[in-house]
Amino acid sequence: MRLQYSGFLMKNKITQTLFVIALLNGVVLGSSILVNFEAVTMDNSIRLEWDSEQELNLLEYQIERSVSGGDFVFIGNHMPKGSNSHYTYVDETIFAKITDRAYSYRIKIVDKDDSFTYSPTVTVTPTLSAARETWGSIKAIFR
Repeated sequence: MRLQYSGFLMKNKITQTLFVIALLNGVVLGSSILVNFEAVTMDNSIRLEWDSEQELNLLEYQIERSVSGGDFVFIGNHMPKGSNSHYTYVDETIFAKITDRAYSYRIKIVDKDDSFTYSPTVTVTPTLSAARETWGSIKAIFR
């Protein structure tokens, strides 16, 4: 009987330890959980959208962009609104006439203690509409 009892205590301690580890990971590493992070090309910009589930100890979301596989650079930020929120960021600084560039985006999720994690990366390649290109050519004639 004693072995069964100590076996129960051992299993219980393992369960408690795993629970504490999971809880700490949720608090320390999981300041925000992003869902549905996507990038959509528009005429002269790229729109980023994401939703949050939980936002615990969150300082801000920092939006970063990489052009054609280069280094990521900071381009903007969003302050947290609270758990279960929807966010939109429009990148209007892309070069619309350069259509062969791939733009990659990620979100740096910064906590109040300055620790951070990154979202998955999304990549888009903008296209220039024929009407927009034609209008640009017409304007160039009269300059």
